[in-house]
Amino acid sequence: DRLPSEQALGSAFGVSRGAPGVATVFITVPNGFVRVLGFDNGKVAPQSAVTDFSSRRDQDNTIVKVNGQDELYVIPDAVIFGG
Repeated sequence: DRLPSEQALGSAFGVSRGAPGVATVFITVPNGFVRVLGFDNGKVAPQSAVTDFSSRRDQDNTIVKVNGQDELYVIPDAVIFGG
């Protein structure tokens, strides 16, 4: 169940990093909405009132699904940890 690599780079994003493995990722989708995902020790937690989300690891990526299949994000480890 591999995802195309272009999905990892399909949206504009920014990141604010703290201690190793602690980061906040800001993803801007084409309609201008900004999804904020927090990471602590590499584990993801949406930063808004999202209750329907899941995440899994795939090699050097964290794959996050929000609202079922409505939003799908592939976050490379380099975004979270730097490098």
